[in-house]
Amino acid sequence: RQMCIRDRRRVHGESQESGKYPPFVRRVNFEDLVVISPSKLRNINEAVAAHISTQLLKWNESLEGGFLGFRKLEVIGDRGQIYDDVPDVVVPVRCQAYVFSPKPGDELLGRVTDFYSSHLSLLVCDYYNVVVFPEDVNRALIEILPNDQGWRDKGAKRKLEIGDEVIFRVKDINYSSDGMVTINGAFDKIPCGLPSTVLSESLAKSYLAVSTLIAKSLERVGKVLL
Repeated sequence: RQMCIRDRRRVHGESQESGKYPPFVRRVNFEDLVVISPSKLRNINEAVAAHISTQLLKWNESLEGGFLGFRKLEVIGDRGQIYDDVPDVVVPVRCQAYVFSPKPGDELLGRVTDFYSSHLSLLVCDYYNVVVFPEDVNRALIEILPNDQGWRDKGAKRKLEIGDEVIFRVKDINYSSDGMVTINGAFDKIPCGLPSTVLSESLAKSYLAVSTLIAKSLERVGKVLL
């Protein structure tokens, strides 16, 4: 039954909204199947919203990235299906899905959340965790001070502070069985480190748009589930 459901997921019509979001955000038309127990059939919208809420911000194999947010969520048709004599009803849905899909080598903007001599922690779009280890740092760009005293950007000639936005390169991306995403980052070449004011200002708008998209998607789901 699960194999049948997975095979019927569809992703098509991939596009990017030029300038509004960073390049690592894709928009696709996504069709999925939601399994609804008989006890939930009185409120299909609530059952669909509950399904979407378990998927948001996690890695999705069909989307090949993190499910950032959605628009235009709707049930397809007015009938569901039952498979293999199981009482659950399978309902097809579709939406415009926004996908977090950076690739190794991409340069992203992250916010510093913590630092130690052993690693630096960042957040991308206020959600996705990034870890930078000393072996992935070009010491001509960044100096790692001993005894957890901090990391110093040699170009900007100052220590990185919690809340600073820095440019890093994606080394690789890992995701767990429950869909949680962790990025291994690197400061290994220019422009890694603190960005210029102009660059930071232009990037901030597109990253803010992603954070707003996430918040609105969570709000849409929350309103249905209340």
